[in-house]
Amino acid sequence: MVSVNPDFATVENAVQSIGFSRSERFVEERRPFFLEGGDYFRTGQFFGLGPLFYSNRIEQFDVGAKIFGKLTPQDTIGVLLTEDFGNRSDFVARYRHDLSPTAQAGFFVNQKDAKAGDHNSVGGLFANNRWGKFGFDTEQYISGGRVDNTKATGYASSNNFQYLDGNHFTSLRYLTASPTFQDANGLVFFNDFKGFSGYHNWNREWRKGAWRSFSVDFGPQYWWHQDGRPYQRGVFMGANFQTRSDWSLGINVNHNRFDDQTDRTVGFRITSGASNRFRSYGLRLDTGTQGGAPTRFFGPQFSVRMLKRLDVIYQGGIQEQKGWNRQHIATFNYQFSGTRTVGGRVVSLTEPGKPASTNWYVSYRNAGGAGTEFYFLFGDPNAVKFTPRAAVKLVFAR
Repeated sequence: MVSVNPDFATVENAVQSIGFSRSERFVEERRPFFLEGGDYFRTGQFFGLGPLFYSNRIEQFDVGAKIFGKLTPQDTIGVLLTEDFGNRSDFVARYRHDLSPTAQAGFFVNQKDAKAGDHNSVGGLFANNRWGKFGFDTEQYISGGRVDNTKATGYASSNNFQYLDGNHFTSLRYLTASPTFQDANGLVFFNDFKGFSGYHNWNREWRKGAWRSFSVDFGPQYWWHQDGRPYQRGVFMGANFQTRSDWSLGINVNHNRFDDQTDRTVGFRITSGASNRFRSYGLRLDTGTQGGAPTRFFGPQFSVRMLKRLDVIYQGGIQEQKGWNRQHIATFNYQFSGTRTVGGRVVSLTEPGKPASTNWYVSYRNAGGAGTEFYFLFGDPNAVKFTPRAAVKLVFAR
């Protein structure tokens, strides 16, 4: 797959939530060049170190190429190259060999060279195996070079034992990352720590009765800094219930000590039409203390189909923590036919000490049938404020 000077400004990116987070937030990738074959480059786990390749780090490029797929029935590979002439180049490679139907092993390499000062390489090995109900996976990485003109020579590893038995899943993981481990093209949530994380999930489904299913999650953790000082230690619990009438009810409790600050929160979620994207309504409520300050979060959302062809989706976030943060996202899509649609999105954001911003765009699409495909876009989907610009795209197909 090859791409030359792609115009990513016409792709609607996911919007980052305003909710409190101790680490950088993961934002979903939506650009076709990175989505296609994405599984062949996926390395690292969200409950572990984090994704070692995070494609959002590559904001733009002039020329990009990648190959991915099976070399043999037991061997898969993914190689990605991008070049932003005069600014940076990026290289990612991942290889996996299936030792048996339940065992795999491979290696991963990720490199960024940028004029701005990032010259960073990350490489390592990964493997996993399963014996009946038991499983084990391991990841071992080293980094080198510099990131933001700071030394980035370090190491990180994850070793995870698992047990799966019917409705129960248990995991015990030991993690470590040195203070200087850096991954310029990844999303490593934390460094300078070592310690244990546990997780247990209990779930069940019923074929009859008022209740459809339930799921209960429990996860303790205890991490130290590399010099032995306590870092993160605490526990979270969550439960979610679904009814036969398509209601979803959830509750979560979190107590976590982070260095010298304590986070204590209780959250509730309720959704009507949990599995119906044409008519769903929900509300999320969280309250407690985060980041050393009282916090409250309200998250209303709904998704409805109107006039048989118009889909309207709204997702809101209102947070009180050292001031008010407000975010409102409204998306609409009207389908004239199987090939012709009009769509758009409005994003409004208010943060303490910053001017309010609103961005919107509208688009028209005639694609998916025979012949030439036509796209029209007014506005910039990913700007902070509305930008008066128009773009037309024609795709000629035979």
